[in-house]
Amino acid sequence: MKFSTQSPFSVKPLAISTCLLSTLLLVGCQSMPFVQPSSPTALSTAQTPAAAKTMIIKAQQQQRRQSLAYHSNIEINNDKKFMGINTDKLMATGDDVDSYCEHKHDQDYIALTTEAAAQDKDLSDAIYDEKRNALKNTYLACTSNYRAWRENQNDYADDYLEHYSEAYDNTSSDENTETASVSPYYEKLFSEYDTQPTKLSVKKQQLLDAYLLKPLSIDVQGVYQPLAGRFTMLPSAQYSARNHHSSISQPIYVDAKSGNIYLWADNFAMFNASYLDDKLGTTWKSKWLKIAMNDGSLPKGFGMALVKSHFKAMDDVYAQADTRQFEFVTAQSLNNMSPKLPAHQLQAMQKSSQIIRRLQDEISYEQAQRQYYSTLYSLIGQQYPELIKEADNTVADDDKKVLTSKVIVQQGLAMMKNMFEEPDDTDATDSSNQVKVFVQDLSGLDSQGKLLWQHQRLPLSSIASSKQASTEQVVIDVLNQYAPIREQDSVFPNLPSNMQIPSAQNSVDLKDYSQALTEYYRDGHGTAVGKMIFNMLPMAKARFGATD
Repeated sequence: MKFSTQSPFSVKPLAISTCLLSTLLLVGCQSMPFVQPSSPTALSTAQTPAAAKTMIIKAQQQQRRQSLAYHSNIEINNDKKFMGINTDKLMATGDDVDSYCEHKHDQDYIALTTEAAAQDKDLSDAIYDEKRNALKNTYLACTSNYRAWRENQNDYADDYLEHYSEAYDNTSSDENTETASVSPYYEKLFSEYDTQPTKLSVKKQQLLDAYLLKPLSIDVQGVYQPLAGRFTMLPSAQYSARNHHSSISQPIYVDAKSGNIYLWADNFAMFNASYLDDKLGTTWKSKWLKIAMNDGSLPKGFGMALVKSHFKAMDDVYAQADTRQFEFVTAQSLNNMSPKLPAHQLQAMQKSSQIIRRLQDEISYEQAQRQYYSTLYSLIGQQYPELIKEADNTVADDDKKVLTSKVIVQQGLAMMKNMFEEPDDTDATDSSNQVKVFVQDLSGLDSQGKLLWQHQRLPLSSIASSKQASTEQVVIDVLNQYAPIREQDSVFPNLPSNMQIPSAQNSVDLKDYSQALTEYYRDGHGTAVGKMIFNMLPMAKARFGATD
């Protein structure tokens, strides 16, 4: 599903770190040397922020070298967008503050007309004179205050004034408009209008919750074996409503030793057969697609250096974090979170000896992101200055390049640099009027200080609407649970036992396949859609020229 790209708590660190470290690690990365983890230490009885920070750092460092199975669950909560809101008392009438006075006048006029009809009276009857005059005066007061408020915004719009002044002829003068001040009531109403819900927006949130968020479930599970250089993912999405049940998953197998990524072919076979390869048939049935990343274009040892640099950057970010962000909390306190935690997540989270919370506001969270990118970029640059130099002087004509691991790394480094060099979008002049929004990380540990689970609550509201109270934010709850790997459990429960591990017999090398497919098109075969796509691909052009 699609998330807002304007979130102040961007998911870019997770996305880029995952993509960079699950792709770039593979370019010749060997398994990490075994380092005997330090002996478990008893949990500190001093429940101080410093003790909480030290404990979580040690737990994360220890976990890096341990094989484990994991399960991630993602839930999106928009309850506060509609629950407990009395739509009859909402002040905002529409999405646009410029049309508020007219909308308000129309609604009041309709209400008065309905009242007269219920009494079998005509609205022009003398008994409604007082109410009609009150309605008119309210409208005039609204438009007069709006004009004055607009002038104070430095974006005064003549067309709006012209529109309002024609609504009632000869009822107000330009002189009155120019000298009118804004009442406190209207100042608050107009200034905060964009952050106020409307009946329509509340209804939309109710429909979103009922027909998408509640029936939808997103999960990722797999195993992490650093010493074997093995990492698997099984992302899945399920939608379960009264008359509709559907599910989709995508097995992914990462072999860091050989530098290969394997994708189960089923989800791609139908599209490929329909639009690209009209001779494919069922040859991809029960097959893995092999993507070889270790093409020799990167310096030797780069994969290992990237992993170590990533961990070093993460350690530096945590070491420099404000100790006051960390604290021990009780399992009982999890019941009091607002919005409430999903019931199935809460049940798993309460089964731990210690719970540590880290709470960051928008500014500190963004600073931590920038620090991570900056540190990782600097560490890579110190070891491989040629990659940084080439990334900063990328040839503009990308069509002349062949896509290699080195090109991918250079693009990733350029993106990383933009992350920590881009200007801060936060408006410092307005910060005093904004309600702070926080991102919360919770970690559950056993009696030996070992991580059992980690939970993150991430607000999805935009900076423009951060004036809203934090209880009105849409939030995403992500729970990661960790457990020992059990031999009796299948890595991919939805695949046959003989397909759990990719091999030369059950996989298709995409490099060889793409070359054969390109030659097929070069010989004049293929679909119309495929010909258009191949003519746009830099690699196909460089190797074979344009297809007819």
